[in-house]
Amino acid sequence: MHRPLAQRPRARKLSPLSQICGFITIARPSSLCQHGAKSGHGVQRVKPLQGIFRADLMLRCYRFGPSNEEAVPQPHYIPPVKAKDLVLVVERARDQLLAHDGIPSEQDVIAALRKCNKAASLAHGIPSKHLSTTTVESDTAASSLLSLDGSNTELAQSTDTKVSEAIDRLSEVAFDIISHPTVLITPQVLDIYVDTQARLGRVETLPHVLALYASKPKPRGSPGSPLYVKQNPDKAAKAVDPEIVEKALDATIEAKNLDAAIGVIENTYATKAFTRAKILKRALFPASAAVATPFAAYLLASNLSHLQNSLDEKMATAMATAGILTYVGFTGWMGVLSAITENNQMERVTWAPGVPIRERWTREEERAALDKVACTFGFSQSHRFGEEEGAEFQALREFILRKGMVLDRVEFMKGMS
Repeated sequence: MHRPLAQRPRARKLSPLSQICGFITIARPSSLCQHGAKSGHGVQRVKPLQGIFRADLMLRCYRFGPSNEEAVPQPHYIPPVKAKDLVLVVERARDQLLAHDGIPSEQDVIAALRKCNKAASLAHGIPSKHLSTTTVESDTAASSLLSLDGSNTELAQSTDTKVSEAIDRLSEVAFDIISHPTVLITPQVLDIYVDTQARLGRVETLPHVLALYASKPKPRGSPGSPLYVKQNPDKAAKAVDPEIVEKALDATIEAKNLDAAIGVIENTYATKAFTRAKILKRALFPASAAVATPFAAYLLASNLSHLQNSLDEKMATAMATAGILTYVGFTGWMGVLSAITENNQMERVTWAPGVPIRERWTREEERAALDKVACTFGFSQSHRFGEEEGAEFQALREFILRKGMVLDRVEFMKGMS
């Protein structure tokens, strides 16, 4: 009889708990296994288990290792800037600059004004820092109950008052520097001063300083007894750079100061110095070309007269010269006339009837600045132009009318042509 083949016993299906226990047991080798691995004998473990074991170690190290917050170094604490400290630094720089008996150099004046400019940029961040620190310190239950009486509001108001006083003092220091008799106002000095006052929001002194740029006596002489030479404010060299003028005008508009805006225009674009500088820069080359055109036309006509035999050379030269001058003069005048009488850039302020074309061209920047002011302080909707009321806007309307311009001319308004 044949014995039936002995069947192998089936392996028991382990429960999930048993599998986890077996995995942990395998993952932790005994000292005997470690000794066998070192000596080169014994059974080697399966590679997949080695990978699982290493992954488990990496996972444990990631979970139980130091956190990212502990690994990243914390930034150093920077104490908040106080308004009083800013004022003291700027006042010290002013005193050091004006303490010299002689005339300070342009570099020293620029360095002092740059300190004022830096302090002006830092002064705007003081209120937010103070308010943030007060909110952090009062973030408790007791302080929340105590703040019901409005103590936080009073603290914020007192902080704003201190910052406003500091800004006023910074503006006064900058004005003291630039208005000192021994300080020479150069274009770079004026640019830094305008930028400083624009940052501070104190634009009341800008018209006066722009007038000083052209009329302030120039210091000269020895350090002990400097002499002051009177300047001619109508010279073309005393014209303010248009970029500085636009920066000052934008600062006054942002501060909503109509009087300062009008003062800036009166001391820059409306001066004789600016008109003369514009003529020298923009009209000198066309005028030179117009003067040289007849000579160039005569030379060209004399050369062309040799190419014909029907007329006398003198008569042919005269006729060719007259024809060239007529053509160049007519076409050139039409181009100049179209460029001068262009009014597409006008929005609310236009020229009054009877104003000469030459004056319109020389005063175009003044008209554009007044147009910008009128559009800013008036209604922004085009269908409401001319409906502004109030003494301030009526004064602006009369001022524009005295300048030979018209605000909201009816025939040029939309829908009225």
